[in-house]
Amino acid sequence: MDLMTPANDRASIDYHYFIRGRLPEWDKNLADCASRSQIVRDSSLCRQDIPYGKADRQLMDIFPSNGGKQDQSVLVFLHGGYWRMMDKSQFSFIAPPFTSRGVTMVLVNYRLLPDVVLGDIVDDAHAAVDWIIHNIQEFGGKAENIVVCGHSAGAHLAAHVACKNRSIAGMIGISGVYDLEPLANSFLNEIAFLDRPVIDTYGIKSLTPENPCSGLFAYGSDEGIEFARQSVEITKRWRNQPSPVKNLILDANHITSIIQLGDVKSPLFNTAMSFIRSAGE
Repeated sequence: MDLMTPANDRASIDYHYFIRGRLPEWDKNLADCASRSQIVRDSSLCRQDIPYGKADRQLMDIFPSNGGKQDQSVLVFLHGGYWRMMDKSQFSFIAPPFTSRGVTMVLVNYRLLPDVVLGDIVDDAHAAVDWIIHNIQEFGGKAENIVVCGHSAGAHLAAHVACKNRSIAGMIGISGVYDLEPLANSFLNEIAFLDRPVIDTYGIKSLTPENPCSGLFAYGSDEGIEFARQSVEITKRWRNQPSPVKNLILDANHITSIIQLGDVKSPLFNTAMSFIRSAGE
């Protein structure tokens, strides 16, 4: 079995989505991200663990743009982890390249499976962004210039926000999981969080923007045909509205794709910066 094997049964679906099992560098790269992120939090003027709700994980970190200018573009990041793991603190390393270029950065946590259901997690993403819209001006950001961004399962959450919230200027999805159908027949559903009503309500058929919203959907050339299909499918759906939408294929796998977002030399970072600027115009 390899990355070109169609995901059409339990074994092949598990192969594509059990990323940690087929990427031996996964744990090391994730640990490096966490280490770099700790340095950023220790050395920057970020505001950590701001609550947007009453639950323990309904928290966000805000990194104001350098120079303290007002009315800056805002990038809201939702981490991945298949809705059941990871934390915003592992991805603080993304912030400095954006804040140094005048973008206010917000990293969001949300409640996790199996403590809550998928609908609660989607609600958290909406609640966090609603809080940002109403409060980001206090941190130098402009509510009219908000772009939501997510990696993996975080891209699914970002897409839900962008599709429903008319205040969002654009959405960046990185190595996203938008189609929940194959996941229902995978190791991920051993906790039985996906059934037909959940898939119908929160799957890819629900991810068509209700209002014009620019989209950038990136995925790695080393992620295989299933992750490529995910991004191509969402791009097709988003092209049914007037705002510009594009794919970006990265020289990356599932973990190095998100690492590239924090690398000022990478095509992903530079494309994302151009996207943020154009979305706010």
